[in-house]
Amino acid sequence: MVQLTNISDKENVNMSGKNIGDASSKLPLSRVKTIMKSSPNVDSIGAEVIFTVSKCTEIFLQFMSLGGLKRCNSQKLLDYKGIAELVNTDDKLNFLSEVLPRKMTFREAKKLLQTPDDDDASESSDEA
Repeated sequence: MVQLTNISDKENVNMSGKNIGDASSKLPLSRVKTIMKSSPNVDSIGAEVIFTVSKCTEIFLQFMSLGGLKRCNSQKLLDYKGIAELVNTDDKLNFLSEVLPRKMTFREAKKLLQTPDDDDASESSDEA
């Protein structure tokens, strides 16, 4: 378990508790700032906030990538199916289920649209 210390210690710790070295971000901070400022509710953003959001985004993307890779057929190639499977099986990622739905064939989608409830509703509207 990771024990967080005072932020002023300037020590960067990853999820496993190991020191990750320099305090650099892999994402361009100027882009992160631009995205954050695109919200109408944001007036000014401090450098610490931009860096923190950038690091959190990196960690989230790493979590998604590794989790999706575990669900892929090939352990060397990350594909949409792996990410979508992760999103649709992990309750914490449920908020992404509409953005990353499971792939389905046209036949499966058509069958899904022809549920018995829809047939009953159309019959009752035809009788009226």
